[in-house]
Amino acid sequence: MAARRPPELNSGILSDTVIRHFPFENVNQTSVLQLVSYEDRNYYFVGTLEGQSTTDEFIFKISNTRACLDLIDGQNAVMNHLKKRGIPCTYPLASRQREYSIVVSSSDLQFTTDISEFTFCVRVFPYLQGNLLNSVKVTEQLLRCVGKFVGTMDKAIEGFAHPAIEACLNGWDLRNFPDAKKYLYAVDDLNKIAMVTKVFEYFSEHIEPMIPSLRHRIIHGDCNEQNILLCGVQEGPYEVSGILDFGDCVYSCLVFNLAILLTYIMLLMVDDDPLQYAAPVIQAYQEVLPLEPCELQLLYYCVLVRICLSVLIGAHSYIQDPSNNIYQLCTQKCGWKLLKILLDTPKEEVDRLWCKEDHHITNVLQ
Repeated sequence: MAARRPPELNSGILSDTVIRHFPFENVNQTSVLQLVSYEDRNYYFVGTLEGQSTTDEFIFKISNTRACLDLIDGQNAVMNHLKKRGIPCTYPLASRQREYSIVVSSSDLQFTTDISEFTFCVRVFPYLQGNLLNSVKVTEQLLRCVGKFVGTMDKAIEGFAHPAIEACLNGWDLRNFPDAKKYLYAVDDLNKIAMVTKVFEYFSEHIEPMIPSLRHRIIHGDCNEQNILLCGVQEGPYEVSGILDFGDCVYSCLVFNLAILLTYIMLLMVDDDPLQYAAPVIQAYQEVLPLEPCELQLLYYCVLVRICLSVLIGAHSYIQDPSNNIYQLCTQKCGWKLLKILLDTPKEEVDRLWCKEDHHITNVLQ
């Protein structure tokens, strides 16, 4: 059964919960602001940690425990592992009990009785400063910066293991793409169904047979334009100041992480010859963590798969919860457009564009 999204939380209960379980002296209730999210509830707040004389900014995250507490512990472990290796990323604060996740009941949060059987996991994260990738001007320097960062992150996590993450079956994992056929009911356009059907065929023919021989490790799994933070002046140059949301980290094929990043870079630039924006990302990634020839050959197909997962799961989720439509439909229009562009472009042409060593983005991005 899918995890039920937690109900909304009022600022008073949030403040009481934070102070009770985490080492805070106070929480400014007027600062509490609910953020856009998919399955969890995320809240921004300002508070003062015990022993500190100044306030700071934080994120309060509440998740349904059906998401599996062991898996949440695994996500915490991944963040702490990367933080120790100098990768700027979100990370959980320890509670008063020196735990990174606290389980609370519906009654603790004063939720209504219709969900009295539910328990929830709460965590607090320092608020990372920076500009979201989708809020800044895209330049070649920026793309190289992001590619290098994700390559560095993927390299830093090599060898790290966690049993709960390795055992997790995640619907966003590209290995499980055939399971997404159950969401075709949510697409009512025959041309769109035909495009997705073609990608299912590509997966069976090109990706699935190669999965056992590809490099595997824990990957972030959702390197999108809303999870990458940048610091720098408006005209650049930029540096990555952090990466957010490890809720979809999974043990899977290494190449999928780069494919996911490329997908969202191109979605961001879908109205401006999007395919050209992938090359600087790929080049910078490979300077840190070179791809094997078979991984490079699969990039095109992997991007197609991620686009299809986004549009199919988004369409299904909108039907299940229309109230969350702004977040769930954010990639629908752009996703279908990018999918058509890629399918209409011969793979050989895309490969040449993405792997050309002296490639430079055209137009005004020099």
